[in-house]
Amino acid sequence: MDLGIWEVYSVSRSLLFCGFVAAVTVLQAQAPEPVELERRAYVRRISFGASATIPMLHMMKAGSAAFSRTAPPLDETVDATTKFHWGGGGVMLQFAILDRLAVNVNAFFRKAEYSYTQTDVTGVDNPNTPLDDRLETDVYGWTRLRYLDIPVLARVYNKSRFRKGNRWFFEAGPNVRTVSKILTNRTTNDPDGNTTWATSPQPPYRRTVLGATAGFGGQFIDPVGVRVIPEVRYTRWLGLPIDVPATYSRRDQIEFVFSLAF
Repeated sequence: MDLGIWEVYSVSRSLLFCGFVAAVTVLQAQAPEPVELERRAYVRRISFGASATIPMLHMMKAGSAAFSRTAPPLDETVDATTKFHWGGGGVMLQFAILDRLAVNVNAFFRKAEYSYTQTDVTGVDNPNTPLDDRLETDVYGWTRLRYLDIPVLARVYNKSRFRKGNRWFFEAGPNVRTVSKILTNRTTNDPDGNTTWATSPQPPYRRTVLGATAGFGGQFIDPVGVRVIPEVRYTRWLGLPIDVPATYSRRDQIEFVFSLAF
């Protein structure tokens, strides 16, 4: 009788051990595999935001010009001035290609404006009369236009986009400028004392021009994760969108750009 009880006890203990081993095996099979945490990127793969630009020079250059001919006789003088527009703005988009290399694209809208006074004197003065016998026509003009600039710049950072902290960068690439939305007001006073007005815009010398842009700046991250990006850029334009007597577009452009990226 003692032997039978011992056999039953041994079988029960074996069954309990086998059940425990099976339960542990099932739990291990169901446990999730450890997941490797992704590294935090301080320069995101794709960033977008808004940008403001402040030019350090006028968009246009103005002065004086004179023209004359003998047949038929004409003496023309033009005096022009420009108006400085402090700011422009647009959007930005950046793609990180490598750890320290990204491509940044902007679309900036800016205004340029100039005014001029044109005097046309026709005919020949008779020296035997006390008054000037020539006929004078005075023209007062004003033009404002809008530029759309699209720079595509390769941006090289001083450290990996996965390293914590602020960073600096250099950038360079092509730029495209397009002229749009030209507004014109022209007042003409003829020799008979008549005044006429016209608002027909004068077409640009070139609708689209290319340029080369280079710059440097930095990226700073605020406590909520917004990227603050100040920079300075220089652009050399290869053509003149506006080229009229005494006024033409500036080829050298220096600007301060401030962006907020997300």
